[in-house]
Amino acid sequence: MIPISQYRFILGSSSPRRHDLLRQIGVKFTVIKPEFDEKRLSGEDPVVYALRNSTSKGLWVAQELIRREGNGLTDTLILSADTIVVLNGDVLEKPQDEADAVRMLGRLSGKTHTVVTGLSLTAVDRDRRITERSQAVHTAVTIKPMPQSEIEAYVQTGEPLDKAGSYAIQGKGAYMVSRIDGSYTNVVGLPLSDMVDILEKEFGIWLFESN
Repeated sequence: MIPISQYRFILGSSSPRRHDLLRQIGVKFTVIKPEFDEKRLSGEDPVVYALRNSTSKGLWVAQELIRREGNGLTDTLILSADTIVVLNGDVLEKPQDEADAVRMLGRLSGKTHTVVTGLSLTAVDRDRRITERSQAVHTAVTIKPMPQSEIEAYVQTGEPLDKAGSYAIQGKGAYMVSRIDGSYTNVVGLPLSDMVDILEKEFGIWLFESN
């Protein structure tokens, strides 16, 4: 196994939640935000949508590095991800406004939904060869029944307005989650155990300095 510290590690995301999770496990990284339009195609399966977004982000960053650095490119790992909330086959994106957040949470109240993350790791070596591995990670989340007044009060905190599904399990929204089946960090936005599995099994890269 090769220690991850021997690679340049790039996070292809500006998400503060993903930043925090990587720092929590000691990964040093820099950020390049992909210039990629995350728009669902008509009739596109939610899992296919999440995977397409995550792989496209990683490949965009890889091509950008090749363009910028050319022959000066060093061995690099790129992490990209896309997390969506799915209820009865519908994808619940970030709310457009407070009224949209109230509507979404009303739909989630008392029900179990699925959080899906398209998770991609893209390696670029000094010879400009690109290797990409992706998988979809699923977590079932059950939200307690909530009266309209409670939903409106939570939305007034402002927390839901930039979150897929209009809630944050790592923030005030934790109170509404009555059950979770699967990866907690997946719901936050980055399934760490699955990321480490891909690094080890697909790339031979170890999180720690020795194994």
